[in-house]
Amino acid sequence: MITIVGTGHIFDLSSRIYRLVQGLGPEVVAVELDKKRHRILETERRNRERGISTEVSLRMLFRPSPVPFRYRLLAYFQRKFAAANNVLPGEEMLSAIDAARSIGAKIALIDRDINKTLRSFNNAMSLFEKLKFYSALITGLSGLGIRKETIGGQIERIEKDYDSVILEIGEQFPGLKRALIDERDRHMTLALMDLNRTFESILAFVGDAHVEGIKRLLEKNGIQPETIHLHSFMHHTVPQGTNSVNFSID
Repeated sequence: MITIVGTGHIFDLSSRIYRLVQGLGPEVVAVELDKKRHRILETERRNRERGISTEVSLRMLFRPSPVPFRYRLLAYFQRKFAAANNVLPGEEMLSAIDAARSIGAKIALIDRDINKTLRSFNNAMSLFEKLKFYSALITGLSGLGIRKETIGGQIERIEKDYDSVILEIGEQFPGLKRALIDERDRHMTLALMDLNRTFESILAFVGDAHVEGIKRLLEKNGIQPETIHLHSFMHHTVPQGTNSVNFSID
């Protein structure tokens, strides 16, 4: 059985992740990370524990870097949103890894190599789409990245209606969605299918935008996964000591 849990990289989900992993006791915990991003997140967590700032300033965005500027801008906004919840972007994946270790489960890093994703991202958008993208981000830099009340409102919207947010992104920026979501859905699906040949119980934590795409691809290949979306995961009681993924309302 494969269970796919939708997370949000800007939310503090650590306690819920621990309860779910310990309650279900899977053989394998799969996470939306590759080796490079895993190392980066571990380093950032250690730095924060040592009191070293992990904040990214606007000035740092304009330093020479092999990472596409558009991707750095996206990362900047993600950090701003995450900071409002006092977490690092993607920290929930480290919580899943820690929880897996606590029960002796195997850990699988199932995401595509970040360098391949960056190359695809850099080439995916048309000129018109790039202009729209920069326009949207410049608007954000003048307001969204500064006003905490705006960030709070956007976080609430993401939490309540994640699907519509992703749908809007896909309609406005199809190249971006293809590179950051669709192509990675296919990669992570293949990784889960490979794990499914060996293990009977797999618990996968992925960004909520990936849940439906991975589910559809698995079903096309004859695998019926269980799914838990972000909103349900955040607002319902996580089961303990059971193999059921059904929730009861708090």
